[in-house]
Amino acid sequence: MTQIKANDPILTFINVFKVEPENQERVVELLTQVTESSVKFTPGFISCALHKSTDGTKVTMYAQWQSLELYQAMRDDPRPLPFF
Repeated sequence: MTQIKANDPILTFINVFKVEPENQERVVELLTQVTESSVKFTPGFISCALHKSTDGTKVTMYAQWQSLELYQAMRDDPRPLPFF
C-alpha cells in the first residue's frame, strides 16, 4: 500500500457491479484475487474496499489512487486484464 501525506491528492472510484445473487460471492472473490495478486503492488494504489448488497444483486468497490494517470497505468498493465 502506498503511504500518503495529508496534502497528497486522492482519486476515489466507486464502482457498482450488478450481479445475479448466485454470482455475488464469485465476483467478490475475483476482485479480491486481482487486488491481492497485482493491483495493490501497482504504483499509486492507496486502498480498496468491497461491499456486498444484502439482496445479493450488487458488489460495490471503493478504491483510492494517487492519480488518474497511475490508475490508467494499472488498467494498461496486462497482468490484471483477465480479471477485467
